[in-house]
Amino acid sequence: MLREFISQDEFGPTDVETNVELTTVGQLEPGQQSCAVDPLVPIGSSGCPFYDDVDTDHRPIIIPRQQTFLNDLARRGQPELWHDDALPGVVGMRGLSSEYAVDPVDEFIIGAVIGTDGYDLHRHGRVQRVLPGDLVVLDAEYAHRGTAIDYQPWNGCLLVLPAALWWTAVDEVPELFRYGISDPIVRLAGVRERFLTAHTASREGRDRLERECALLSLLDDISGTVPGQRRASGDPAVSAAVAVLRDVFPGSIDLETLAAEVGLPKFRLLRRFRREVGLTPHDFLASLRVSNARRLLAAGIPIAEAAHASGFADQSHLHRNFRARLGLTPGAYRNALA
Repeated sequence: MLREFISQDEFGPTDVETNVELTTVGQLEPGQQSCAVDPLVPIGSSGCPFYDDVDTDHRPIIIPRQQTFLNDLARRGQPELWHDDALPGVVGMRGLSSEYAVDPVDEFIIGAVIGTDGYDLHRHGRVQRVLPGDLVVLDAEYAHRGTAIDYQPWNGCLLVLPAALWWTAVDEVPELFRYGISDPIVRLAGVRERFLTAHTASREGRDRLERECALLSLLDDISGTVPGQRRASGDPAVSAAVAVLRDVFPGSIDLETLAAEVGLPKFRLLRRFRREVGLTPHDFLASLRVSNARRLLAAGIPIAEAAHASGFADQSHLHRNFRARLGLTPGAYRNALA
């Protein structure tokens, strides 16, 4: 598959992160095309998938091992991307894709195919075909990826919901965030239409009350339709730990101190926290930081300031955590929003 060149944006050469394993494919001979070809992707007249304007200089090919939905959309043409704070940290997207792969931390992804082409969803050892008319609801329990059917890219629209932020910012956590989803495909036309309504309201920046009601109603509807196992809930020690992490943010705390705050041994707290929230306290706090950085970047705050205000030690620390979740650097995310 054609892999994007890693540009030197606000981090210069550090855009090539250690958490994205890179392969350099030697120097090209004059006239060779700088592309890597995946057998699943059709070849255009240039010899590169879907591209007729590929560079032919002598630069090495940089192939990021990690492929994400946002990166793929970005290569297919600038995706529509927006940040919606009507509800905590929601990111909306719409665009064309031919392949994606995501290993989520706490992100719930709700999406639908728009148009005539679907895709194959690979998740937890299963391959399921997603067709126009389907709604897909993906939790953070398992990595997942999508591949094109008969080489045809598909148009997708989705909403990304960071669960950790919702745990700290709403009075009642939606039931959906307490589920481990066993079958992510919802084939109920009414629920899909309510998703498209919520997505459109978010995309068009409609009245805040309309956006809030549309999304919360959608989450309530989905909770009653997707099969899965509900995680344990109601542990007062876990609720207390969430409150401590919320109050500590954007600062730091170690596990032993956190456990002492809630009156549990640290190993017992770790087990109970993961059982109810689905994350470790460390991942929970890191997710709060990333969500806050997204919000600040959407508001036009410079990257260095957003990193500091979100509790990251420096820009490279933000960069690693940010890219691991969305597949975009902070600079690319900011530019897509612009």
